[in-house]
Amino acid sequence: MQQALQEEFFSSNACNRGFDWKSLWRSVKSLFFSIPNEIIVHFMLLGMAAYFTAVVRAPITGITLILEMTGNFSYLYMLIVVCTITYIFTELLKKWSQFMKGFI
Repeated sequence: MQQALQEEFFSSNACNRGFDWKSLWRSVKSLFFSIPNEIIVHFMLLGMAAYFTAVVRAPITGITLILEMTGNFSYLYMLIVVCTITYIFTELLKKWSQFMKGFI
């Protein structure tokens, strides 16, 4: 039984063709390129603010920089929520930081 399954698998076209790059590209394209550009821009700006808040530990500065960069106050509430969550999360992780153990 096992030998018959192995012969069937190795004789199939899927194994002989190798990796199917075309189907991988189709799935990636349908996943990422079907998202509207406005949403991608929102995620990029929120990600920049969250990254800055996590590294510098200054959420108000991150909010201010992104607001100045965009010149649009419609991002204000989203930035406040994202930077606050990021700041709380990084403060909770601070006591386990390997980097800070060298300074303490």
